[in-house]
Amino acid sequence: MKNRKLILDSPFYMFVKKHYCPRCSSVLRTKKVSKIVNSKSAEAKNFDFSHCGDANLYGDVLLTWYVFHCECCGLEIGRKQMKSIEKKKKQQMKDKRT
Repeated sequence: MKNRKLILDSPFYMFVKKHYCPRCSSVLRTKKVSKIVNSKSAEAKNFDFSHCGDANLYGDVLLTWYVFHCECCGLEIGRKQMKSIEKKKKQQMKDKRT
């Protein structure tokens, strides 16, 4: 396999900031997840196959990204979902103060 892509959105948010499990409140760790996706498959619409400017990756591509993982309860949660949960909690804390 020669086609590989690392999807790394918001590295500061993923690797520096502390996050807590919405289920059990334990500290979350990052976990690398990889998947082979064919660029012509139906599943490919969920991924970005662009590479270095105008170039695109074709055929089988090893996509790698990071998710949050709770070692206590086993929950795995993506970056977008975690941001949404933290935003809701922040809003609830703000509403309680007023």
